Amino acid sequence: MSDYSDGETKVISRKGSGKEHAIPVTIRAILKVAGGADVGQQYYLEKNLTTIGRGSKADIQLNDEQASRVHAEISFVNMEFRIRDLHSSNGTFLNGSSVVEYALRNHDKIMIGETLLNFIIQRI
Repeated sequence: MSDYSDGETKVISRKGSGKEHAIPVTIRAILKVAGGADVGQQYYLEKNLTTIGRGSKADIQLNDEQASRVHAEISFVNMEFRIRDLHSSNGTFLNGSSVVEYALRNHDKIMIGETLLNFIIQRI
């Protein structure tokens, strides 16, 4: 994980993204932490696959004991972002419903453990 941090924002580098699934430079995807221990943090998603969890191997590391070490992933495939639960202990919730894998839309709310994330897509 590259950290070009201003103390609040973390950038997940696009290096290593395959061209067939690379996120177009005209799209910016952001995860904003709206609840939990990391409230106020922002993560720019720039890889075509980003893992989320409390462990050191996760691209986005949450300070949340209810999150699994590698809890979920967000992928960019066929021009859409998708969230997938990685067999976590407590599940992944999208807009209040438990999900295994589902397409993400602008302003979706993701719950991982006790951490609430807002998914934002911006056209730039």
